[in-house]
Amino acid sequence: MPAMMAFQSEVERYFSERAARTTPAHAKALLERIGTKGQIRDDDRLDVPEN
Repeated sequence: MPAMMAFQSEVERYFSERAARTTPAHAKALLERIGTKGQIRDDDRLDVPEN
């Protein structure tokens, strides 16, 4: 259990540091390259719940 908690905190730290280095414009550009909203690809998994 402690190893999983340490792993989780390391992942959170990594993503928070990475998020601090980006700008809203850069994030928007990345999201636009991902695809359009509502577009379903062949490899999309529809059984995963959206939180």
